Amino acid sequence: MDADSFRQAVRDEAATHLDRLRSEKVLLAATNADLEPGTILSRLAAREAGRRTAFAAWADDADGEAATAFRRASDRADERYEQLVDGLDDPPSETDWPVVAHLGGLAGDVERAAGLVASGLVADGTYLQAVNFFVNEADESMAETCRTVRELAGEDTDDGASLLASHCADEDDWERATATAVETVRVAYDDYAERLEAMGLDPRPVC
Repeated sequence: MDADSFRQAVRDEAATHLDRLRSEKVLLAATNADLEPGTILSRLAAREAGRRTAFAAWADDADGEAATAFRRASDRADERYEQLVDGLDDPPSETDWPVVAHLGGLAGDVERAAGLVASGLVADGTYLQAVNFFVNEADESMAETCRTVRELAGEDTDDGASLLASHCADEDDWERATATAVETVRVAYDDYAERLEAMGLDPRPVC
């Protein structure tokens, strides 16, 4: 397996959850149905604050290439945070989003690199819907900001996959990485589903 085939393997194994995490309901779940622009930006920024902390802790605990990759990821999370809070009167602190707690609990460069891949894949769907939201609000400036933030999240996925390519020594390592990434997506999906169900909404797509 290599970086490209790993990304595809995770997308394939977590396809149902990732598809639902790209739906228009993802912002409803993130904001508890408070679809005000400021609320959306604040909730998404709070997630980035959590990612920033988790990735920085990984960097402090790693060496060499892994430390560099995790530090870059923390810096990107900080950049995403700053772009999202620009203009907010009350920038949020770190979120209690379960994905952040899950990332913080990962140990080992292989598992953390896999978590970085999964975090980027989850963020991609969320920021896709954020772009759509601000386009519909006729706020092209903020839509463009969300496009930039989405691209930065994609770099997390790419960096994580590249790190795995140099750290996975055999098929067992790749299998462990895949399981970790799929589990990280599942944590994001479970939170999404629970929030929607608490509002009386079905997390499954309407056919």
